Amino acid sequence: MQTKRKWKVWAGVKVQSECNMHEHWRVRHERKLRQQKITRIWMIKEIPARDRDFSGKYRILFTRLKGRGQRDFDSDNLAISFKHVRDGVASFMGIDDGSPRLDFVQPKQRKPDDGEFPGVLIEIEEIASPCDDCPERKDATSSEIDGND
Repeated sequence: MQTKRKWKVWAGVKVQSECNMHEHWRVRHERKLRQQKITRIWMIKEIPARDRDFSGKYRILFTRLKGRGQRDFDSDNLAISFKHVRDGVASFMGIDDGSPRLDFVQPKQRKPDDGEFPGVLIEIEEIASPCDDCPERKDATSSEIDGND
């Protein structure tokens, strides 16, 4: 039996709830690109190249490490605030964020512990390996290609 893999990655991303923000589309777009890029950079930095075969099924938990003076988000704003981080993680893994291979857990929030900094804590746990039942991973057999069953 193969051991399941786990990673913890801290990313220096300040997540914001965009539900009630009224700003120019370019400002929102730049924040989206920045959050995705920073997330991918931290994932590349923290996950070794030898561990980057994401062919299984994964559970992903985001934790918002809030800075001094930052308020708690309610549950719906907390989930929405991680949209671009979620996209960045899925992009790094090479898996569509709507795929059944990714199980995103409801995000959490807390104050940073000693030695931690405000940002986002990303915890990825492999829950099935390899993912033989996943539609993206099934290889077509010659009978399927020829139409002979």
